[in-house]
Amino acid sequence: TRLPFDVSPLQAIPYRINKDETLENIEETHKLLVKRLQEARKPHIDSPVFQLLQDVKTQEIDHSKIDTFRDKVT
Repeated sequence: TRLPFDVSPLQAIPYRINKDETLENIEETHKLLVKRLQEARKPHIDSPVFQLLQDVKTQEIDHSKIDTFRDKVT
């Protein structure tokens, strides 16, 4: 079936469960999951602004600043 509109842009791995509650095609599903996880480790820009406007450069933010912001929010 199709994914709902609010999650349709996300990648999903469909799977089926047998009557004994085990996965069908477990090896195939495992290989696909490993492949997706390896792809997720690669650098990827998921902002439409940076995808559409090639002249706009991404800004690197110091990780410690992000942690400080999270601490203040908490």
